[in-house]
Amino acid sequence: MEVTSAMIPSLAKTGLGIIQTGAGLFTKKPKRPTYSIPTAVTQATDATRQQANLTQRPGASAAESVIQTNAANIVDTIQNVGGSASNVMQGLMNAQSQQNRAMLGEQAKNEAFRYQSFQDNIRSLQTLGRYQDKAWDWNQGQKYIEKRDRRDALINAGLNNMVGGAEDAASIDLLGQMNPN
Repeated sequence: MEVTSAMIPSLAKTGLGIIQTGAGLFTKKPKRPTYSIPTAVTQATDATRQQANLTQRPGASAAESVIQTNAANIVDTIQNVGGSASNVMQGLMNAQSQQNRAMLGEQAKNEAFRYQSFQDNIRSLQTLGRYQDKAWDWNQGQKYIEKRDRRDALINAGLNNMVGGAEDAASIDLLGQMNPN
């Protein structure tokens, strides 16, 4: 095949295709930013985890101490006031019963606190999980898809240009052979 001036654009297209294909095959991608889980999310998760590990709610010890102090004061008052032995005994039993109810109330509050803390921790972990999934998608999944698509697009464009240029050049050569003038 003899190269004519009419074939130059076709050959240029073929050359461009070769360059694009090579660029697609050997292109090094620029550094892509990474996604980090927001600090507030990890701090909230840590805080709810710590809260879930508490055995009683904040202030519970102080409340129990007040209950015990009040019970001791009532017992002291009953003993100082005196009265019949049965009245003193009944007063002491009532004071003990009142203290037991108050302590049971505190235990119930602690159990409710522990349950709520556990639920809060689960919600916090679910939120953290969504951010971890988003971070993986951004840092790993999307990066792979972008790199693959860019490479494939360059290779396909290059191959299309090479084939198109070669076909055009062949057509021009065939026309030149048919019309030698």
